[in-house]
Amino acid sequence: DRQELHEVIRVKSMEAAAMVKMAGQPNDLLQRLAASGQIPLTLEEMNELLSPENFIGAAAFQVDDFMREVIEPILAEHVSELGLSGQVLV
Repeated sequence: DRQELHEVIRVKSMEAAAMVKMAGQPNDLLQRLAASGQIPLTLEEMNELLSPENFIGAAAFQVDDFMREVIEPILAEHVSELGLSGQVLV
């Protein structure tokens, strides 16, 4: 039931937040959810679903294009003024 799962997530997130805020511990929400046995996903499945790569769309390609089309020509034009040689990697 969606409401029951929401309540489990709410309670576990409050517990994890308290550990972060009060004890300076890392956020272990996903581990808590997986250990609860109330969420029908393993820790590995949750990590895979929540992987940032699933949510960035074309951002990586856009950055590469911007670097190649805008930044690299500016650096090449002003290389003598910079007095440096280097490479910008993202």
